[in-house]
Amino acid sequence: MIGFAQPLNAGGAGVKPKAYLMPSLSVPVKGVTYADVNGLTYTPTNCTTQPARSITIAVRVTSALPTEMQKVAVGAALAGTNAEYYRVPWTVDAFGNPVMWQGAIGVPAIQAAVGQIYNYDQAEVSKQAAHANQYGLYDVSLATLNELNLDLIVDGEVAATQSYNGSLIGNDAAPLKLTLRSPDIFTCNRIVAGDYSVVARYRFNDTQTATINAQFDVTESLNQFIEETQKATTKSKSSGWKVLGIGSRKSKIKRSLETTMTVDGSANTIENTTIVMNDANDAMIAEFENVFFPQLSKANVVTNHLAAAAEAAQANNPALAKAHTDYAAALTNGSEHLETDAVGAAAALAKKDYATFLAKGVRASNNNDTRTDNFRRTVSIDFTQTEMQAWNQARSVTKERETSMPVTLATKQRRAPSLGIYSGNAFSYNSLQPIYGWEQRTGLLVGGLPPTGALSVGGVIPGMIIMRIDGQPVQNLSDVDAVLKYLSPGTQIQVETLENTGGWMNPVTPIWGTNKTHTVIVGSYPVRQEPNE
Repeated sequence: MIGFAQPLNAGGAGVKPKAYLMPSLSVPVKGVTYADVNGLTYTPTNCTTQPARSITIAVRVTSALPTEMQKVAVGAALAGTNAEYYRVPWTVDAFGNPVMWQGAIGVPAIQAAVGQIYNYDQAEVSKQAAHANQYGLYDVSLATLNELNLDLIVDGEVAATQSYNGSLIGNDAAPLKLTLRSPDIFTCNRIVAGDYSVVARYRFNDTQTATINAQFDVTESLNQFIEETQKATTKSKSSGWKVLGIGSRKSKIKRSLETTMTVDGSANTIENTTIVMNDANDAMIAEFENVFFPQLSKANVVTNHLAAAAEAAQANNPALAKAHTDYAAALTNGSEHLETDAVGAAAALAKKDYATFLAKGVRASNNNDTRTDNFRRTVSIDFTQTEMQAWNQARSVTKERETSMPVTLATKQRRAPSLGIYSGNAFSYNSLQPIYGWEQRTGLLVGGLPPTGALSVGGVIPGMIIMRIDGQPVQNLSDVDAVLKYLSPGTQIQVETLENTGGWMNPVTPIWGTNKTHTVIVGSYPVRQEPNE
């Protein structure tokens, strides 16, 4: 939720440092849509026999300042820690004493035990107050985004990326869409199985410095680009002819340039962010392409690959020679299928051979990934030192910051059963019973209860002693968790609590110890569900 925060001393005297909150993003249930080659939506069970032409994931955006409870969590994060559980402060009487079950009044042992639980909870509530105070030290607002990038991660790699302008992101807008086109069978089946993740990368203007000096390592940038395209083409031969397409190349070049970018030491530190640049626009990428991905004619490409095939054959590299020969033949014959196969075969070779293949030229595509007669090649790494030095030298770039966080997948969440009790201890007492007389019994002495929790709604209050839940004896919170494993949210159960311990009205007239039954509806809370659950 926290996008970035300035250091506490950044605001200066009388001025609070700034902290910006990012929108909450989630993929709703049934948020994944599959389309076949005819553009019709369907629900596949196995992409081997039901291949998808495209997979679209809807991402819902919610932006809101935190509630009082959420401020504790945000404040804890700002302090570099976690608030694991929110404890609702106990209700107290006019004298500051915790309000408890009337049956405990006059029983010193119960009152003392409740007091111990209360004191522990109060210490935790004080920690919460400190977290809330930490929140108050900052000027907190919702971040104004320049750009949002959504990355679809499958098998540890980015399968698709979608970028959105910040002005398109808001609560009232339609869900954002992340589309993977022509997925291979492996990727499609992993998504069908729910074995994927979505990461949001938020970009926003730096709050203090507009520009910064940066240096680049173009050699490393080109190596990263070649490695990424090789991985992508090896996984999906059907995208081979797009390997130098403007649509995919632009984001890869921008990312590789920023990965190798170094900045001077004057850049101020803002937690949870990295510095990126927003100068890598279409004009900058076009300039970079013209230097390091020069255009070629189709005839030049055919000639280059035929010559390279002869060189590879002489070097005893038949696989590379065949990739060159097949690609030249496919271009000459105008066969898109054979052209794609040739690029895919080259991608399956060693990285050096793949780089050699790209250096002879391949077909590029338009911004919308449509097929064209535009061809480009990658320059040799040692080809143009002057141009590389020009790119590598220090230049002033407009500075942005970026932070990343996972998008919540609603399909990977479930509701876990809860009774709404966050503190309590085992407590033993003597109860007068008809057969054995005085018996020692042990139950769970109730401590902290949220007012809207299942037990509170069912009439259970602090100081009561729970003996059974759904017929099962309980003595501590672990016993409660054990019982809940077999219950579902919304289930109606019976909870037995001590009503009185019993005693003798006179030497011959007993009052037997009894329990009271409460009807309770099991509550719930959201938890993340792992793919194998």
